[in-house]
Parts: sequence; structure tokens; C-alpha cells
Amino acid sequence: MRNLCRIYGLATILLASVFCGPWCPPAEGAVMERAEGLLCWNGDPNYPIWSAGNAFCNALDVSSADIVSEDENILLIAVLDDTIRMKDNSMTGQAVIYFEESKADGTVYYWYDENKKTRLSFKKGNPPGAMNDAYYVVKCALGKV
Repeated sequence: MRNLCRIYGLATILLASVFCGPWCPPAEGAVMERAEGLLCWNGDPNYPIWSAGNAFCNALDVSSADIVSEDENILLIAVLDDTIRMKDNSMTGQAVIYFEESKADGTVYYWYDENKKTRLSFKKGNPPGAMNDAYYVVKCALGKV
């Protein structure tokens, strides 16, 4: 009886993998390519990808970056953030993302709305990651490195 349960369980798993496999399509028209060591949209270093999922990714439009304000304590940068649908390699939306860097300790906050309702943070260079790399590319384009 125990062996029969094991065989039935194994058969169920095999059948599920056969029938469920085709419903998980491969990523066609992949939009992420490396350029200058960074993951970028279609290999264009002007669009470093900072977030990616199964169907969509986000890339900063470096050419749109602008310094909103700067003083001895804070650097505030605004840049367009493009949402890209990977299935057909199309841009589905744009938003303005703000970066606020504390010159004292290197903490960088970023948010999408001017009211700073969703404030996330990372330390410059720690941990290394896609957002940190994309922010560095933006700062280089603005001559602030």
C-alpha cells in the first residue's frame, strides 16, 4: 500500500509538470543586455535597469536627469523612470523618480511622489545592486561623482 501511494504521488507530479510546463512561456524578446558592465534596456547605457520582474522592468532615462536642488547637505535629483513590458519590448509608462543624497553619510532616499509618501533608502556603494549602479550612472551624467 505504501509503494502504491509513492507511485501515485510520483505519477501526479510527472503529469502536473507535463501539463503545466507549456503554460509557463519563456521570456521572448528579452530587453536586458549588458552595456559597460550594467544591465541596460536593449544594451543602451542611457537606460540602466534598476528593477526587474517576470513581465516588466524599470529603467532610468539618464538623459532626462536634472538637479532639482543642491546645498552643502543634500543633493536632490529628478529623473524619468520608464516601465518596460518585456513581452513586446515596449515602454508602458513613465514616472518621475527623485533621489535625495545626504552628503554627510551617503544615504540616498528615493521616491515617486513629491510628498515623499514612499521613501526607500540605500547607502552609496552598500549594498551593491542595480539601484545603486543606476544612481551612479545618473550622477556621472550630471558630473557629480
